[in-house]
Parts: sequence; structure tokens; C-alpha cells
Amino acid sequence: MTYTEEQNYFFEELYTALEKAMKPEGASLERVDVPKNNTVQKGISIRFEGQPISPAIYPSRFFRDFQNGVSVEEIVFYIKDGLTAESITKRGIMELNHDNAPHYLRSAIVSYEGNREWLKDVPHERVADLALYAKWDFGGGYSAKVTNPLLAHLQMTKEELLRTAKGNMAMQARLRTMKDALIARAVQEGMPEELTEEMRDQLPDIPFYVLNVNGGIDGAALVADPSVMRKAGRDLGEGFYILPSSVHEVLIVPKSTGAKPEELRDMVYRINRQEVPIEERLSDNVYEFDGHTLTLAGQTETLERELPGLAAMHRKR
Repeated sequence: MTYTEEQNYFFEELYTALEKAMKPEGASLERVDVPKNNTVQKGISIRFEGQPISPAIYPSRFFRDFQNGVSVEEIVFYIKDGLTAESITKRGIMELNHDNAPHYLRSAIVSYEGNREWLKDVPHERVADLALYAKWDFGGGYSAKVTNPLLAHLQMTKEELLRTAKGNMAMQARLRTMKDALIARAVQEGMPEELTEEMRDQLPDIPFYVLNVNGGIDGAALVADPSVMRKAGRDLGEGFYILPSSVHEVLIVPKSTGAKPEELRDMVYRINRQEVPIEERLSDNVYEFDGHTLTLAGQTETLERELPGLAAMHRKR
């Protein structure tokens, strides 16, 4: 079997087994193509009768486990356990209302150009060349984009939605040295904690910082929150550049390092192509924060946007 044939085989085997497992729970399945960041993913929509929204799972996320010997039955057990947990039961889905929004909303961010088609149906806010939008977090790794119909169901304005989502993310923000972030990741991947000090001594001091959120999902959305960016500046005590590591985190580079925006852009471009999956890729650009808004580093985009208005004023004279 070729790689693609094996993927298709896994998709069909998983669909059949999951359909059988979810039927007693009163759920029906449907094959769907779901617009994601920079791409479209084949998914399986799982709908509970009478519910306004249906969670979707993406077989591609489990394909490597399958290749490494995990059986389809084990994968289905894991998925079903998450779908029937308290946070994703019918009761949880029915909690999609205005009163519960402050507890379940969080923000996410993507490139605007690569996602403008599906963003037409999603309330969003432009930030430099990016777009911030809101998700409803069901817990257990399940979430859903807040679309225009869902916004109407929640009886919220777009401004209220995005403000609430950004506020919830800001409460989870964490800025750590690159060394601390690498050690935390190693522990998460199974390294014994008693080895952390030895690892700390061996790692060089890297003048970069990692900005993300507890849980590690969609943390790059923090760049759209001026309060978070201002706090980062206070913590560092100087200006900084922002490198989009992925949709989940960004790197903060103090300007005192002497790094040049064009050098950093080259580095971001290279790492994006070599290490970051397209569905997690945010941008090839480098940013800075002027105290109020996010801008492209080393460029005069904000000024250029204002020039047509100034030109019009002169023409009227």
C-alpha cells in the first residue's frame, strides 16, 4: 500500500468502527471536509440528535499512532471516552448560550490571506496580516469555531465575543525563557524531573522567550491582545520582535540582541518550511508592538494605509 492508500484505509476502518461504537450513544456520523488553517482536512462529524453543533474528529491526528501499532479499537475507545465525557455530552453542548460564554470562549489566530474564504462565515478581527477569531471550548481537546449563526444564537455582538475570548486567553498567558520552555517540554514528553537541573546546566542560554498559554493550544492569539503585549514589554524592560513559531505559540526576541528583522524573517521562513506542518503555520512575517497595535517589523504598512487619506485632503485644498 502507498502512504495515501494506507491513510484512506485507516480513515474507512476508523469511520466504520466509530460509527458502531457511537450508535448506542444516539449519535450519527458523517464524512466532512473541514476548512482549517491554510488547508482543508478530512474529518468525521459526530452529531447528537437535536443539538445545534456537532464535534468533528480528524483521523489524520491518529494516523501516526496507527502506524506505530495502536489498534483502531484502541483509538475508537480513546475518542469515544472524550466524546462522552461531561464536557462534551449533550448537556455540555446544550450550554451554548450567552450566560456560559465567559466560561467557554477562547481566541485563536490564523493568517488572513490563507484563510479568507472560511473567515467570511466567522466573526473575526484583522491584526496586521492575521485574523483573530473565537472558539467555543468543550474541553477534552474539542472546540468549534464561533460562526455567524452561532454568534446570533449566543445573542452577542462581534465585539463582545472577541473581547471575551481574548480576555480568557490573557488569563492563561505565560512568558518563559527558551531554556525553561525546552525543559518543560522534555518533562512533558517523559523525561524524569530529577534530570531537569542537569539539562539546565547543559543547555546554552538562548536570548529568546516563548509566549503561549497553559495547555499549549492557540497561544499565538495572545499577540492580538495589547494588554498581554504591554506586559511582555514590562517584563523584558525593552522593545522586542515577535516571531510566529506556530498558531500555538510565538517567540519573543529582545531588540537588545541586535537581531535584524530581515534576518529573523529568513529564519522564520526556513523553519516554517522545514519543521512546521502547514495546518499549524501562522505566517512568514516578523512583528513588533508599538504600544497599541501589532505591526510588521521593519515595514511602514501603517503609514502607507494612512497616505491615501492624506492625499485626498490635499486634493480638496
